[in-house]
Amino acid sequence: MTQLDFSVIERAGLTQQEFADAASVSRVTTNRWVVGKMNPHRYIRQRVTEFLAVLETAIDENLLPLPAGVPEHLRPAEIRAAIDAAQAAFNN
Repeated sequence: MTQLDFSVIERAGLTQQEFADAASVSRVTTNRWVVGKMNPHRYIRQRVTEFLAVLETAIDENLLPLPAGVPEHLRPAEIRAAIDAAQAAFNN
């Protein structure tokens, strides 16, 4: 099984909690993946792989990382908007 590259989380300027929220997993699960203690379960591995690719697209499209100075309370909505835009680009 190929190891997934979770360094994209940091390159996208996301915290593990922000990634977990966006990927609909727990922060603890995210941390275990990032530090290599476990891999995504086979039932969600494809979804996680695709989500990591969408984050790469968001970086390539300059949607992430968010610009400096985005207020903390706006980050979740801005991250979701960036991911949605990247998802659309990824699917085309």
